[in-house]
Amino acid sequence: MAESVENLKKRIADLEAQIATLRVGRRVLLNLVARLQQEKKTETSRLEREKHALEMRNKRLARSLLDQSDGPGPRLLELPSLRQKSLK
Repeated sequence: MAESVENLKKRIADLEAQIATLRVGRRVLLNLVARLQQEKKTETSRLEREKHALEMRNKRLARSLLDQSDGPGPRLLELPSLRQKSLK
Protein backbone atom coordinates (compact mmCIF):
# COMPACT_ATOMS: atom_id res chain seq x y z
CA MET A 1 0.00 0.00 0.00
CA ALA A 2 2.86 2.37 0.81
CA GLU A 3 4.20 1.72 -2.65
CA SER A 4 0.97 2.74 -4.33
CA VAL A 5 0.82 5.94 -2.25
CA GLU A 6 4.38 6.79 -3.34
CA ASN A 7 3.46 6.05 -6.96
CA LEU A 8 0.42 8.31 -6.69
CA LYS A 9 2.50 11.12 -5.14
CA LYS A 10 5.04 10.76 -7.97
CA ARG A 11 2.23 10.81 -10.53
CA ILE A 12 0.74 13.94 -8.93
CA ALA A 13 4.15 15.68 -9.02
CA ASP A 14 4.56 14.77 -12.71
CA LEU A 15 1.10 16.08 -13.53
CA GLU A 16 1.76 19.33 -11.65
CA ALA A 17 4.98 19.78 -13.66
CA GLN A 18 3.05 19.21 -16.89
CA ILE A 19 0.45 21.78 -15.81
CA ALA A 20 3.17 24.34 -15.15
CA THR A 21 4.67 23.68 -18.58
CA LEU A 22 1.28 24.02 -20.25
CA ARG A 23 0.67 27.34 -18.49
CA VAL A 24 3.96 28.71 -19.79
CA GLY A 25 3.14 27.45 -23.28
CA ARG A 26 -0.29 29.06 -23.10
CA ARG A 27 1.21 32.41 -22.12
CA VAL A 28 3.69 32.20 -24.99
CA LEU A 29 0.90 31.43 -27.47
CA LEU A 30 -1.27 34.27 -26.17
CA ASN A 31 1.65 36.68 -26.48
CA LEU A 32 2.25 35.52 -30.06
CA VAL A 33 -1.42 35.98 -30.94
CA ALA A 34 -1.42 39.47 -29.43
CA ARG A 35 1.73 40.39 -31.35
CA LEU A 36 0.28 39.07 -34.62
CA GLN A 37 -2.93 41.02 -34.09
CA GLN A 38 -0.96 44.21 -33.48
CA GLU A 39 1.19 43.62 -36.57
CA LYS A 40 -1.94 42.99 -38.64
CA LYS A 41 -3.52 46.21 -37.34
CA THR A 42 -0.36 48.19 -38.11
CA GLU A 43 -0.05 46.73 -41.61
CA THR A 44 -3.74 47.36 -42.36
CA SER A 45 -3.38 50.97 -41.27
CA ARG A 46 -0.27 51.43 -43.41
CA LEU A 47 -2.00 49.92 -46.44
CA GLU A 48 -5.05 52.15 -45.96
CA ARG A 49 -2.81 55.24 -45.88
CA GLU A 50 -0.98 54.04 -48.99
CA LYS A 51 -4.29 53.40 -50.77
CA HIS A 52 -5.50 56.89 -49.93
CA ALA A 53 -2.25 58.41 -51.18
CA LEU A 54 -2.50 56.45 -54.43
CA GLU A 55 -6.12 57.52 -54.92
CA MET A 56 -5.15 61.16 -54.44
CA ARG A 57 -2.20 60.80 -56.81
CA ASN A 58 -4.44 59.16 -59.39
CA LYS A 59 -6.99 61.96 -59.06
CA ARG A 60 -4.29 64.62 -59.54
CA LEU A 61 -2.91 62.79 -62.57
CA ALA A 62 -6.36 62.45 -64.13
CA ARG A 63 -7.08 66.13 -63.54
CA SER A 64 -3.70 67.06 -65.04
CA LEU A 65 -4.40 64.95 -68.12
CA LEU A 66 -7.80 66.54 -68.53
CA ASP A 67 -6.31 70.02 -68.21
CA GLN A 68 -3.61 69.19 -70.78
CA SER A 69 -6.16 67.85 -73.23
CA ASP A 70 -7.48 71.41 -73.78
CA GLY A 71 -4.54 72.13 -76.08
CA PRO A 72 -3.80 70.80 -79.58
CA GLY A 73 -3.86 67.07 -80.16
CA PRO A 74 -6.29 64.37 -79.20
CA ARG A 75 -8.94 65.45 -76.75
CA LEU A 76 -9.77 63.40 -73.67
CA LEU A 77 -13.45 63.27 -72.87
CA GLU A 78 -14.82 63.62 -69.38
CA LEU A 79 -18.12 62.28 -68.19
CA PRO A 80 -20.21 64.92 -66.37
CA SER A 81 -20.81 62.54 -63.47
CA LEU A 82 -17.05 62.21 -62.92
CA ARG A 83 -16.58 65.99 -62.90
CA GLN A 84 -19.24 66.37 -60.21
CA LYS A 85 -17.62 63.64 -58.06
CA SER A 86 -14.19 65.22 -58.39
CA LEU A 87 -15.50 68.60 -57.27
CA LYS A 88 -16.86 67.17 -54.02
